[in-house]
Amino acid sequence: MSLHAGDPSSPQPPTGPGNQRAFWLRPGLLALPRPMLSHGTYPVLHAWSDGDQGGTEGGAGQGDGPVVQRIPLVPAGELTPDVVVGYPQLRGYCALTADISRHQAARMLRGRLVVELGQADPEAVGGTGRLRRQDVVPQAGRAGSDASRPGAATDQPGPDAGLATSQPGLATGPDVGPNAERSAATSQASPAASVPPAFPAASGAPAASAAASAAPGAAPVPDPTPWRTASRVTGVQIWPLLDHLYPAAARRDGLAPLGPTWAGAPDPAASPSLALWAPTAQEVTLLSWETGDPTGSVPLVEGEPRRTRAESRPDGRWEVGCGAVGAGAQYLWEVRVYVPATGRVETNVVTDPYAPALTVDSRRAVAVDLRLDALAPRQWATTPSPRVTSDAARAIYELHVRDFSAADPTVPEGLRGTYAAFTVDSQGTRHLRDLAEAGMDTLHLMPTFDIATIPEERSRQKVPAVPASWGPASVVPQQAVAAVADEDAYNWGYDPYHWLAPEGSYATEGHQDGGARVAEHRAMVGALHAMGLQVVLDQVFSHTAACGQEGRSVLDRVVPGYYHRLDECGRVQGSSCSNNVATERAMARRLMIDACVTWRVAYGVDGFRFDLMGHHSRATMEAVRDALARADAVAVAQAQAGDGGADAARARGQGARGQGARTRPAPPGTDAVAATLGPASRPRQRAFLYGEGWNFGEVKDNALFIQATQGQLAGTGIGTFNDRVRDALRGGGVADLDPRAHQGLGTGEYLEPNRYEALDVVRQQEDLAWRTDIVRLALGGNLRDLVLPEEDGVWRRGDEIVYGQVPAAYGVEPVESVNYVESHDNETLYDVLAAKLPEGVSLADRARMSTLCLAAVTLGQSPVLWLAGTELLRSKSMDRNSYDSGDHFNAIDWSGRDNGWGRGLPPAACNRDLWMVQSGLLIREDLRPGPEHITLARKMALDLLRIRRSTPLLTLGSADLIKERVSFPARTGGQPGCPPGVIVMLVDDGAGSGDIDPRLDGVLVVFNPTPRMVEVGAEALVGRSFRLHPVQAAGADPLVRATAFDMGTGSVRVPGRTAAVLVES
Repeated sequence: MSLHAGDPSSPQPPTGPGNQRAFWLRPGLLALPRPMLSHGTYPVLHAWSDGDQGGTEGGAGQGDGPVVQRIPLVPAGELTPDVVVGYPQLRGYCALTADISRHQAARMLRGRLVVELGQADPEAVGGTGRLRRQDVVPQAGRAGSDASRPGAATDQPGPDAGLATSQPGLATGPDVGPNAERSAATSQASPAASVPPAFPAASGAPAASAAASAAPGAAPVPDPTPWRTASRVTGVQIWPLLDHLYPAAARRDGLAPLGPTWAGAPDPAASPSLALWAPTAQEVTLLSWETGDPTGSVPLVEGEPRRTRAESRPDGRWEVGCGAVGAGAQYLWEVRVYVPATGRVETNVVTDPYAPALTVDSRRAVAVDLRLDALAPRQWATTPSPRVTSDAARAIYELHVRDFSAADPTVPEGLRGTYAAFTVDSQGTRHLRDLAEAGMDTLHLMPTFDIATIPEERSRQKVPAVPASWGPASVVPQQAVAAVADEDAYNWGYDPYHWLAPEGSYATEGHQDGGARVAEHRAMVGALHAMGLQVVLDQVFSHTAACGQEGRSVLDRVVPGYYHRLDECGRVQGSSCSNNVATERAMARRLMIDACVTWRVAYGVDGFRFDLMGHHSRATMEAVRDALARADAVAVAQAQAGDGGADAARARGQGARGQGARTRPAPPGTDAVAATLGPASRPRQRAFLYGEGWNFGEVKDNALFIQATQGQLAGTGIGTFNDRVRDALRGGGVADLDPRAHQGLGTGEYLEPNRYEALDVVRQQEDLAWRTDIVRLALGGNLRDLVLPEEDGVWRRGDEIVYGQVPAAYGVEPVESVNYVESHDNETLYDVLAAKLPEGVSLADRARMSTLCLAAVTLGQSPVLWLAGTELLRSKSMDRNSYDSGDHFNAIDWSGRDNGWGRGLPPAACNRDLWMVQSGLLIREDLRPGPEHITLARKMALDLLRIRRSTPLLTLGSADLIKERVSFPARTGGQPGCPPGVIVMLVDDGAGSGDIDPRLDGVLVVFNPTPRMVEVGAEALVGRSFRLHPVQAAGADPLVRATAFDMGTGSVRVPGRTAAVLVES
């Protein structure tokens, strides 16, 4: 059974060198689970100067290496509330105090740490089993006491004198934990947080002692606690102390640069400074290989590296000054650091977390100045980013780089699956231009940062041997795909390796090393901007592909135990599907921010989508947003100054860092990282941010911090995916054993029940009414205070309608909800329709239902997202998780001849339990759409985009305007001619002050998911003169033209399986 941190009633926790049950919060404050401190237990902190195991399960022992310090810890009651507010997982933990200075603590972090839990030895304390003060407080002249050590009382400086509290790298003011947002109301530091001796001592507990220490390499220090017998030991989690000791490194003020940085104007002959944050390292050395190419665009350089020893800085960074390496050099860091997982000091050779470029397969980092003209493709450098009317009006297209061109015969073979495919005329780029002209304004690229699971060297990429012919439900294609899944060119990419460098497998052969891949990524961004599309990059800071001493681990091999979120025993949490990153911690948060600023400034992208955003804190997301705004301010200043001028140079922190000169902080209101990247980017709209606001895992329900989840980002301008409307339209969920068993509003529930529907007729009708309310809320911006009339005649707010166990509506502004009916996760919309609509529904009608589902999210007041190919009835052959299913199941046919249906049973790894159902569907030829069905679906989808773009009343942009003007005058029941499932939305421009659209007085949208013509009316519509929207009147759908409005009765007739838009001039 797993133990939950903070539960004081838990049974005795396990102990031993492999566990890290103790938490070091401040130099003089540790925390331990209360059950570990039974009566008569006296803890001692042991610190070794090297990585020797230093003992066994039964006690800390002395080990073979020298013990630097043995420090008695004083139990001092439970942690006080103002400490727990920063570390809620430690609620109920016992506070342990000690007399440890910051200087000493920083030294101790470089070796092994163990808390020993000893029991009093009756013979050692006079046969009583009770301790006297003199047993634990060193006396003058006593062996091992500070009083007997020359200079101890004054804390004489040693090799780490830079760690004294007067140095800029160390905090001297009030303590700030990783959850500063929790403690805003309790900003005064308590004695527990800043003055450990003020803890009320527990009854019978020994008083604090001064630390007994010895210089590294000295003889073992006599044990200052001879009164105890060893019982058990536990390791120590040090991440809280690292944040406490080194806040200066996280400030992003230009005084603590990381990675390669360049002073002055771009110069191919210039030399960078390099820095790595590794506060627990004992030694850091830079290994470098000169390339002779300032862009570093050359293959791996052979031979032995040049070794340059880095200098330790007070803020935990190790730095190599200008002149050590040339521009474009390949490099690695050699870090000598104690690793708790191995119990030894390891010499780790790692890439740079801040690498701006890499060699093939990320073998080495490359020091590239991203400002060089040689890395600036002309179209990218000269094409401004297109403008979007408002964030709430965005239409977003989610696309994977390989899906776009891997199967496009109009793309040259060498460019297929690459960034460069976006720069040539092809079926795919023509399709994107058509989308952009119709109204799609934002392209969301799935991960393009460096990922760990695709071999980048093209000669090593294996191709599945799929036979030339196969049955639509054959197992053979998936067997071929699975056989090479770990070695082919495909993966979604949600397995981060390096966040600041582009993925090399998407670069063309010969352009995968160094800055060449940077230039190709930029060329892609420039081409998309030229098409009229803003570019959003998918970011995955919630986890990494590896941790610990694994070969693809970076962060954990630089600062072991810091970047990853650990459980109460020190194990890396994996709720995100991999190795969770604790972005609530200062330096992990900085890395996240710096990466976003780099992509924004150095690549000119327009926004970011955050994977598993609920695993980040709201404060972290606000910090990202604010840093991007400051970066944009730098771009404005640099644009006004031409080449940046003297002010920009100062902002970049110019100074001969290699000669020891101090850098200057960035000017207020600007961003130091953005300033160092130069004036490449141009001023434009603020960055658009959105992500997955799911609430689960060890952070669930704000367990560790206030999360960036649905409903908790009010007022931030940051959006979250609205899974409510997705589920309402599709029906069912990812855990369904039979995907046919639960229909939704867009898949036939109650209106066209299939023979597998699990609910009886009465429950279907009730469930449909609920789903209809969810869709209406989404159309109205998913606002928590939007009021709807329900079936029972009661008006309810959006947050009073329930979705599971949470409010259905959660937004304060419409931008906070991104409406969608499908994304890369789960089955495609077409596959869902194939499974859920009853047999006998024609392919033409299935195409209409697909369009109706798209209409329900596209014609609403929030941003909308489409998965690439949804307008082409895209199928993945029923695959519910195609992350590693290869091009065979994922590639898109832009010609419209084939939608992907019946490419064989999807891979067994994620689908085997559904094969019986899937095979029965895939063999049905009546579910394979022909080119005529795909073409019709495409044209109707483009009409939806044209309507959205040309009708401002559908994207009002603010909650106040929506609540003034949007209503649902005809309910889904209780009125003649208004059957269940039908939705009527009115956007009345005359209902509020001002005139949003001078051309129109109102817009009426009617959704009819039934298979037959319906007539609905409302008193509020009597006397008004609505007519079919001009786009639909002249559009691709002949059936929608049968829509008619009667102003005398205020009623409208709409054909079956149709979303009709009417306007009043």
